[in-house]
Amino acid sequence: MNPLILVDISHLVFRHHYTKRNFSYEGRATGGLFGAIQTLIKLKRDNPEAHIIAAFDSRSKHRHEVVRVAREHGVLPEAHEYKGGRDKGEEYQKIVDQIDRLLEFLQKTVVQAVKMPGNEADDIIGTYSTRGQSLIVSGDKDFYQLISPTCQVFNPGKDLMITEDHIRHEYNLEPVQMIDVGAFAGDKSDNIPGVPGIGEKTALKLIQTHGDVRGVIEAAAKAVISGTLRNKILDNKNLILLSRELKEINTQLDVPEIASPQPQPEAIQEFIIEGCGFRSLVNQIEIIGG
Repeated sequence: MNPLILVDISHLVFRHHYTKRNFSYEGRATGGLFGAIQTLIKLKRDNPEAHIIAAFDSRSKHRHEVVRVAREHGVLPEAHEYKGGRDKGEEYQKIVDQIDRLLEFLQKTVVQAVKMPGNEADDIIGTYSTRGQSLIVSGDKDFYQLISPTCQVFNPGKDLMITEDHIRHEYNLEPVQMIDVGAFAGDKSDNIPGVPGIGEKTALKLIQTHGDVRGVIEAAAKAVISGTLRNKILDNKNLILLSRELKEINTQLDVPEIASPQPQPEAIQEFIIEGCGFRSLVNQIEIIGG
């Protein structure tokens, strides 16, 4: 099977929207859209034999249910929401508009666009990453947990390839242990609590020393870890386990079969020129447009 390139579309559009904020056409922001299409063209040009899957976000039914149950049991405050607190003002709406337009556009190209109601892009990508040699394109560190001999992560913003050796050298951990780091450090962007007062530096030391969440909790229970840090761990055991569950990417979704869509060249040209004014892409778009 041809190698897979798995693209985190939300990350691409978000990043390019803020680096190309002067891009607009007929009153609609287009910087995120332009940057994402440009990146997809480059990925296909540099990897002509690869099959590209663009993963789109939906509201995670599972994670919202996990948080709801945690609220009912008093583990989280009543008002706590998974991914709560995100600014959903004007800029957010501009990004959502561009993501929606990109989904419509990619359905006319050779890029396989996948959106599954009730499932986040992370879990879609996680599942496809187990199907063979794969490259995940994202700047999100959550994907580090998926890195293996057959899966790497490319951060396009930093032009950086992250491999097993990179994780071992940079963090002195195996990739899967990055889930446990997140269980203690939390994640503000997703409103995952972690342990109050424990940041990534301390979380890394705990996992480097004790292996995983269970090992850290056991060490604290046996007073191998002492003082204030011990109290933080034991007082927040349920938060740690909850945070780990929220951080772990699902690799077992029932995703669509890998398939090459039939491109629609005329519709692509109409979208690029009349819909967005991306005339600089006209001579390149055939790379993903057939």
